[in-house]
Amino acid sequence: ESGWACALQGEGPGTEDATPQSPRREDPTPEDAAPRNPRLEPRPSGFGREIEPSAGRPERAVLEDALDRDLDRLSTLTPSGDFRIESVTLGDIDRNGLEDAAVLMSYGRDESSREPYLVAYLYDGATFKATAQVRVGQDVADLESAELQGIERGGIDVLLNYREGDDPECCPSGRRVLNFVLRDGALVEQPGTGNGA
Repeated sequence: ESGWACALQGEGPGTEDATPQSPRREDPTPEDAAPRNPRLEPRPSGFGREIEPSAGRPERAVLEDALDRDLDRLSTLTPSGDFRIESVTLGDIDRNGLEDAAVLMSYGRDESSREPYLVAYLYDGATFKATAQVRVGQDVADLESAELQGIERGGIDVLLNYREGDDPECCPSGRRVLNFVLRDGALVEQPGTGNGA
């Protein structure tokens, strides 16, 4: 009565038993179709190809779940701006043999006012937990961007790009690499870092 025709899986509906169906609506033309947002992602951005699950590495999905959870919590705590994940890298931060995650986030109301934060996520074999965070580049004038470089021997390297004297706004030439280690539950910048890349 509703116009449905049933068949066994893998078979088409029988022509004898099928009831007439209502005419199928044609697919909308591109002009009629609802615009798609190519930037819409079901998971946080910032994951490079090297983060894909592989032998000996924690599951990426476990880390994504932890980041989803924390971004939801942060969005309720910071209504005047938003946190966004810029990049993620895996490595053994606490040197216990398990791969942890360093996450570079930015916070701000708009693109011109975003500030970078480094967050250490420790992995206990079951889940990732945000353990420490620090704002990076606070003492750098005209900071343009920050980039995660990786984790080596427990230290997290972050490259800062900033404008120097006569640099045009489009093209900062200043570079500094900062190295952070986890010490007593806090991310601490190693002395002697930050001189040019």
